Amino acid sequence: MGLTLIALGLFLILGRFFEVDILYYIVNFWPLMIIVLGLEIILFNSLAFSKKSRFRFTYDFLSIFLVIVFLAAGAGFYFLESSGLFAAAQKFFLSSARVVEEEKLSCSINDGLQSLSLEVESGDVILKAYEGDEIKISAIYKGYFLSKEEAEAYAKEQMVKGEHLGNTLYVKIFRPANSHHLLFHHEVTDQEITVLIPETINVEVLKTRGNLQLHLPAVKSNWSINHEGNNSQVYLDSAEDTRLAVEILRQGDLQGNVTWDLLETREEKMTGHERTEQELAVPQDVKPWLKAVKSWGEGTHSISLRQARGNTTIKVNSEQ
Repeated sequence: MGLTLIALGLFLILGRFFEVDILYYIVNFWPLMIIVLGLEIILFNSLAFSKKSRFRFTYDFLSIFLVIVFLAAGAGFYFLESSGLFAAAQKFFLSSARVVEEEKLSCSINDGLQSLSLEVESGDVILKAYEGDEIKISAIYKGYFLSKEEAEAYAKEQMVKGEHLGNTLYVKIFRPANSHHLLFHHEVTDQEITVLIPETINVEVLKTRGNLQLHLPAVKSNWSINHEGNNSQVYLDSAEDTRLAVEILRQGDLQGNVTWDLLETREEKMTGHERTEQELAVPQDVKPWLKAVKSWGEGTHSISLRQARGNTTIKVNSEQ
């Protein structure tokens, strides 16, 4: 009994100073306690027999009780592990918030690509036009994981589907998967998508949840964005020869530094029943809550932003 307690105590002390998962070893190697106890009895009785001593090593009531406790604890650990409850509790109590980035897609525009059709089911999206020749999509996932390796494996499993048809690349970014256990539940809901797009590519975006940012150093293509999420932000370094049209379908604010050529708002109030119906579906022919149009120069290129609700911010560094 003494040897077992000494060994267990040393093991627990080592676990405090080194990165050792004590609970894992206790759960998986608890039968060794019984083996050590048995060896302890055989060893001391063999020594007594060799010295022709009448002493025989046995356990008293307290020792037997402790052995029963060890057996019950071991059986309990075995049940928790085999039923999945231990893994669930381990993930709930030992997981920590982690951030992992994953490159999801890269496609060259040199083989006839002229446009991008992008659908994003959830999460924040950052769209950036640049002077390169590749469409690049990366994702940042924020959630609870037991280790860095688990977070990286999770990121690799998330689905981004891309298909090149004709001169258009069709991309769908799916909602992040959830992590489920029997009793406890951690849900990875935070997904941030960054898309780098060559500035000459025409872009069509359908987004359902989260916020959206659009960064354009110059407008050299056409952009059509249907945003069913919350807030939108558009930043233009230059708006030469650009036509910008914004529609907010439900109540929201239009902010920024643009002096609009046309700005219309719908002031009438809706009843609770009408508001509920509009929140359930947004038909394409619904009269928008707010509509704004601005043209710079001849309006050779266009940006069309149709937003379901929330605030829209448009900032132009240099108006022409």
